[in-house]
Amino acid sequence: MLVVLYWFLGALCLIFFLSEEFQSFNKKFDTKRSLIFGAAFIIVIFNLFVYNKSTDFGNRPFDPISFVIFGLFNGVLETALFLTAFKLGEMFMSNYTQNKWLLFFAGLLMFMVYGGISHGGFWLYEFPPHLPADPSKMTYKVFFMPVQLALTISWSVMYFLYRDFWGISFLHILVDLNVVYSIHYSIFSKSLSFQHYFG
Repeated sequence: MLVVLYWFLGALCLIFFLSEEFQSFNKKFDTKRSLIFGAAFIIVIFNLFVYNKSTDFGNRPFDPISFVIFGLFNGVLETALFLTAFKLGEMFMSNYTQNKWLLFFAGLLMFMVYGGISHGGFWLYEFPPHLPADPSKMTYKVFFMPVQLALTISWSVMYFLYRDFWGISFLHILVDLNVVYSIHYSIFSKSLSFQHYFG
C-alpha cells in the first residue's frame, strides 16, 4: 500500500529531521502564541466547512477504522513531511543569510512546493472521486485554495516561531478526520495497489 510507504517516509523524517520537535512540546503559551494558535484553529475550522461543502462521498460507505487510523497516522506523519520540507528550505537559505524573513519565506516556499506535489501528484489519485460538478458546490470551491494557503502560512508561522510540531499535528488531525468523513475515503480500498498508480 503506497499510503503506508508515504507514512514510512514521514516516520523517517521524524527520526532524522524532527526528533527534537517530536520529543518535546513547549507548554509556554504567551499572548502572541495563543493568538497565532487561535487564528490557525479558526482557519482549520473554516477549512473543514469549505472542504465538506465542496466535496462528495459518492454513496461510498463510511469507514470508521479509516477515520481513526488515517486521522491519527496521516495527521502526524504527513505533518513531519510538511515540516521537514519547511526545515530544509530554511536550512538552505541559512547558507546565504540569517535574515529571519528570508529564512521564513524559504521554508514556506518549500512547504508549499511539497504540499502541491504531494496533493497534486499523490492524494488526487489516491482519494476516490470526490469533486463533483454540482453547481451548488462551486460557491464553496472558490474558497478552497485561499483557505489552504492561509492554513499553510499559519502552520509555517507556528513552526518557525515555536517549533510546535504537536500543535500543528493536532490541527492536521482535525483536517484529516474531516477528509475521511467528507469523502468516505478508506485506506483499505483497492486504489492502494501499485497497479492503480503504475498500470
